[in-house]
Amino acid sequence: MPPLVDEALLHGCREIHGGEELKRGVIHEKGNCFMECAMNATGTLVNGVLDQTKILQLISISRAGSNYELAQVFRSASVACFQSASIHRILPNNNNVKHCGSTAANFIGCVNMEIFKICLDDYWTNTHSCNALRNYVHSCSVPT
Repeated sequence: MPPLVDEALLHGCREIHGGEELKRGVIHEKGNCFMECAMNATGTLVNGVLDQTKILQLISISRAGSNYELAQVFRSASVACFQSASIHRILPNNNNVKHCGSTAANFIGCVNMEIFKICLDDYWTNTHSCNALRNYVHSCSVPT
């Protein structure tokens, strides 16, 4: 499935937050920064708050194009994730300049998992390993 976040935005954010390869220990912080940077750049995250209307508009216009079915999958996944308590978890503010909030990364991670669960047949690889992973993901609960 096409990614929810445009690769060009992420590339620019990698330049801002350090373009080195992500490794354990920095992946959580850098991932948070990349997603926050990308969503800030599109205006879909403002002062740490998701702009649901703008996210749904962006999905319809730029990510799904004229593919109505794909737009519906993105929309359905996004709506489910807007309602997830884990997306709105407030973390203590850190005065460290490198600290980035987790709202954007939590939202994008949630949407990616929801998209995977309802992947369209045109994009699905019907193999034992993919089906096993999908079954596993369906049995997982989203943390709240």
